[in-house]
Amino acid sequence: MSVPALEVDRLSKLYRLARTHLFRQPHVVHAVDDVTFSIASGRTLGVVGESGCGKSTLARTVMALGPPTAGTVRILGIDLHLLGARALRAHRRHFQMVFQDPFGSLNPRHRVARIVAEPLDAFDGAAGGSERAARLAEALGSVGLRPQDAGKFPHQFSAGQRQRIAIARALITRPALIVADEPVSSLDVSVQAQVLNLLQDLKASHALTYMLISHDLAVIRYMCDEVAVMYLGRFVEFGATAEVLTRPAHPYTQALMEAVPVPEPGRRERSRFKGTIPSPTGTAAGCTFADRCPRAEARCRDEVPALRQIAPGHTAACHFA
Repeated sequence: MSVPALEVDRLSKLYRLARTHLFRQPHVVHAVDDVTFSIASGRTLGVVGESGCGKSTLARTVMALGPPTAGTVRILGIDLHLLGARALRAHRRHFQMVFQDPFGSLNPRHRVARIVAEPLDAFDGAAGGSERAARLAEALGSVGLRPQDAGKFPHQFSAGQRQRIAIARALITRPALIVADEPVSSLDVSVQAQVLNLLQDLKASHALTYMLISHDLAVIRYMCDEVAVMYLGRFVEFGATAEVLTRPAHPYTQALMEAVPVPEPGRRERSRFKGTIPSPTGTAAGCTFADRCPRAEARCRDEVPALRQIAPGHTAACHFA
């Protein structure tokens, strides 16, 4: 049995805020709270939820861009946070990240050749000049860029082309896993389709595994084999994309589906959800969605619902799912 590309076990990431009063305990933000999942090689997992639910923090922690408060992250069977600095640096060639903003993630003072080849230079310094040039040409060609583009600066490209450069940079080390954090949210709709099609083609041609962060359910439906719905740092629903988006079991997932624009909104009943998102520093017992949920009962405010199976391969954290 092959080792999953990514395994996350009971991962938590907490942030301690500055004290507001000398004699009070500092508030703690539960950005990621006891999350467990895995992604099989060659599959795509989408993580969806409102802004501030912890999606990007989860991505950065998976990428070992910060230490977790608790839990483990294993990529190709190796626990990242047990590795020393040198071993982690060597292992990074197997996992790369594509960031949301193609304007901010590329150094404007460097040419494309240096930007794309930088991971190769950092993780595989033994690569000779001819091999480096061949890998650079391969990466640029994979994303539809020309060899002469290597000598240009980022400002000479459109937003979609800049994101292609960022994808080429992620590909050059030939990773097993790519974590893409909102890779098309800052692009025009027509350009979004081009980049998504590119990601799908690269998945097939390079045997890639994706963890895709998004708030757009249409992107999730098109790209992902499985989807995890995240709310205030926790997974509240998980399963095959078609199953979850067709038969959402958790009230929060249902609310996300109702928020998707439709051509004739008058034909659909308005959402019954009310209230506001509670503070991520809150310590109240029970379900974090209880104050917004029309189905909430006394049990919901006293008992945290476990993520339990409601159908084969489909789990939800709701007492009444």
